[in-house]
Amino acid sequence: MWFDRAVWGLRHDQHCPGARDGVRRLGLGNSGFVGWAAINVIRKTGREITPEVWSKIFPDDGQGQTVPERPSPIERVRPKNGEARGVIAVFREFHSSTDLTAKLKELSPIGYKLAALDPQALYKQITVIDDSVRPRESYTALAPEHLSRKIALGELVAVELRGLELGRLTAWVLTKAEAIE
Repeated sequence: MWFDRAVWGLRHDQHCPGARDGVRRLGLGNSGFVGWAAINVIRKTGREITPEVWSKIFPDDGQGQTVPERPSPIERVRPKNGEARGVIAVFREFHSSTDLTAKLKELSPIGYKLAALDPQALYKQITVIDDSVRPRESYTALAPEHLSRKIALGELVAVELRGLELGRLTAWVLTKAEAIE
């Protein structure tokens, strides 16, 4: 799985589908995961968090205390039509009824066809946060119910997103989701 290669030793910017060209990321195995995001990755993979690992993730402040890094700001990533992204992110929230889902319901059958969406599916709005970059990136997406049921709030997930721009509807569409255990 590309996630294992990224976290345990290879450069994230060469092996992850969501990485941008020319971006070198630091952190756990050059994955871009630092601070609490790195701790979450280690926990999800079942590895032990030893004092040595802790000291590398949270360095000593010179007075014998480790200093957890401050959370960076979160920046919304706007989709471009047809753009595809794969990211490892934390599933933060979902909503059944929002302005975005209302815009989707306004589409005609031809609109659904143009958007390559299933008109029979129930869609929810989800938000995932990519902690591996600074500032952190937020993706708000439409997710078919069968995919959104596979993941739980606060869970680390590998997701594939597709950008959609159709009239007043501009959104990411969740095409694949896999919980990272």
